[in-house]
Formats: sequence, structure tokens, C-alpha cells
Amino acid sequence: MSVPGQLKPAGRRPAAITSASRPKLGTGSYAPAQTSPPLITQGPGLIVRWKSTKYRWLARRHPCVLIAIVDDATGRAVARLAPSDSRHENMLLLRSYLETWGRPQQIQADPDTLFTERSRDNAGSQIGRALQELDITWSETDRPGQEGYAERFFYIAREVLCKRLSSVRISTADGANRYLRDIYLPMWNAHWAASSVTIDSHRKLPPKPIVDGSLAEVTTRVVTTDGCVRLDGHLHRIPTNVGTQIPPGTPLRVEKRLDGRIYARYDGSYCELETIGPTPKAPPVRVAVKRRRRPKPPNVNGDWMKGFLQRPEQPLWRMLERG
Repeated sequence: MSVPGQLKPAGRRPAAITSASRPKLGTGSYAPAQTSPPLITQGPGLIVRWKSTKYRWLARRHPCVLIAIVDDATGRAVARLAPSDSRHENMLLLRSYLETWGRPQQIQADPDTLFTERSRDNAGSQIGRALQELDITWSETDRPGQEGYAERFFYIAREVLCKRLSSVRISTADGANRYLRDIYLPMWNAHWAASSVTIDSHRKLPPKPIVDGSLAEVTTRVVTTDGCVRLDGHLHRIPTNVGTQIPPGTPLRVEKRLDGRIYARYDGSYCELETIGPTPKAPPVRVAVKRRRRPKPPNVNGDWMKGFLQRPEQPLWRMLERG
């Protein structure tokens, strides 16, 4: 596959993307930058950038989001296309980065609700909790006006990725993600990214159950009297060998993992919960309502006949005289 351009020499940070440093598609090189870029002072894995951009990546389709995590020293990246910038899609991207390169020391991202939102039990952001459990520091980007490898990745993606997806007639997010994983990202990491000569600061991952539990959506639930927990309107049963050890009313850490399975962690061990059905609805409570009797309206003209029959009757001849 032909490469439409090259980065600056290895070991240097890319300069700001200006009219003099934009890639010239088809020429095979960049025009020289106006100013020499500063030398890289940190190694790979020390700082990585987490960024997303909404754009019409799939030709005439509706706009979708390209999410990427780019190493700040080497430019190595992982990315995926998603219909929305949701927590689930960002967690999938984070897992892909961890499995590819390992745990970085620090992640920088623009201020976003995904990092500052509150979870169901008001315990902070799910992504922030996951990074804390994996011993990864998160901070806001300290150079919003300066261009780096992350900004260059998205700029080149607009210039190159859209045309390549259109040329191979890919119009779905699944097909685009396969193209990213198999063709575009290996090309980027091999040709665009600068090779690093410093020590790699990435760290090894914890055991897989711990990583999967950290990347899950974590909530706290209380064990019911029948050994179940309620989550998302469904009842989930604790296995018998574990449920007998957990008394009712015990707060339990419940994890909804990226593959959809539900796990619970108790006393340092994990167990998968069995979904037994929707939460039964409580029968409606019938409350006896006393009907209020409407008061009788007062009888204003009720006395006009009072004593009428008790009046003395006049003689017939008197009545005839008056007639």
C-alpha cells in the first residue's frame, strides 16, 4: 500500500499543522515546517492523549465519532469509529489500547462529561474510577492551543482515511473498524509514527479478571432475602455456593462487563450472576376511599306551606260574597 506522506524524522515532536506543514497527498512527503519542532523529552507511555471528533467519516452517511488514544511521544495510536461518543465505546477503545501497548503513566483529555459525570450511586465517573483502579493518572490537557501527534492524527485522518474508506466502498462502522484495525492503524504506526529510542514507560497489565472488572460499569447493590440482586429492572441470582456465604442486606459490588455479562465481587473473588427474569412488579395497593356525601343545599322556600292546613276555614257564604 502506498503511503501518502511521512512524518518528521524520528525523535522529534511534530510542529503545528500550518499551511507549510500540511501533507501533500500523492507527493510522498511533507513540506518543511516554518519552525523546527522541539525535541521529545519523554518516552512512550508517559503521556497519552485521548481525543474524539465527530465528522462524516463514512462518505454520505450520518456523522459518526472517531475516538483515538495517541501516544504523546511516538504518535502510536489506537482508534475506532462509533455512532456516538458513549462511555461503552470509550471503554472498548481503552481496552484495545491496554491490550496493545500496556498501561500508560498518564492520560490527558479535553474536559468532557465522560470524565466528570456521576455514576448511578453518585460515586464519580465510571471512566475516572476505571483509570484509578488501573493506577493511571488522568488530567486535562495542558496545551489546548498547541498541535501534537493527536491533532495531526485527526487531521491526516480527514485527509486520508475518508478517501480510503470511500475508495474501498466501506459504508458501515463495523467495516470501517476492521479497516482501521487491519490496514490503517498498522500503516500509521509503521510509517507516520516516530520510532522512539527512549525507555518505554508502559506497565504490564493486572490479571484479566481485574482488568475486565475495572472496565465494567460498576454499581453497588444490596442482596435480597432470596439471594438475588436487582439491576436494570432484572433479577440476577447469586450462585448457590457463594450465596449461602453472603447474608441478606449485604452491599455487593456488581459489574456489568463490556461483553454484557454480569459479575459480582465479594471478599476478593468474582462470581457470574444468572439472570432469572425481570423484577416482579408489586401488586397495586388498594386503599379504601370514603365517599363524602354531598351536603343538602339549604331549603330557602321550604316554609311557605308551613301551617297552611292549620288555618281556620272560612264559611261558604263568606267565600261566595267575596267571589
